[in-house]
Amino acid sequence: MKSHFRLPKIVVEIASSFLAFYTRLVYRFGEHREIGKEKVLSLLKEGRSVICPIWHQRLSYYLKRMGDLNALIMITTHPRLDTIARFCEKLGIEVVRGGSGDGHGMEALEEMARRCRQRPRVIALAPDGPAGPYHQARPGAVLLASKIGAPIVSVSWISTREHRSKKNWDHRTWAIPGGNAVFVYSEPLWVPSKIDPIQVSEFSQKLAQALDNVEAKVKESM
Repeated sequence: MKSHFRLPKIVVEIASSFLAFYTRLVYRFGEHREIGKEKVLSLLKEGRSVICPIWHQRLSYYLKRMGDLNALIMITTHPRLDTIARFCEKLGIEVVRGGSGDGHGMEALEEMARRCRQRPRVIALAPDGPAGPYHQARPGAVLLASKIGAPIVSVSWISTREHRSKKNWDHRTWAIPGGNAVFVYSEPLWVPSKIDPIQVSEFSQKLAQALDNVEAKVKESM
């Protein structure tokens, strides 16, 4: 049986505060370029919410950019992600708890959709998270895009100073202070408002390809 031990709140606070401090440190002592972000800002001005997914591998530093946009993010209720949820909040991201792995995925999607109807939002998510498979897009982003009429603008980043872990399933990558980072945003992917299971699968594959393409583009831009 899997453990659902929940860390004490003080431990969550300390750990999330350290992560937020480190992320801001990286941002403070580095240089950054953004390519294609104007597409996201333009869509927001038009009154549209925008879904900005990234592969889980590069989730860490991306969350700082999403916090700057006061993004929404959906994070499973599993106790092991309490620290990440609080970390996101400290960066300025609005968190909705729930996911496919905890039985609350559809409820969370409904809540995300409700908040997007109140005002245009940027939605942050990792389609292959929280536990893989690596670089395989789950259908959540496509379903939400269809539900709220939001385009999907894929994101990736790279830095001249970064560390990649070989111990994690996602080869998690962290930016290191003093680096030059580049963020690249893809062209929008539009999903039909009425979509059947076959189309969900097709658009999930298109999303995975868009994420791979933007990752290749960001490497070329460095």
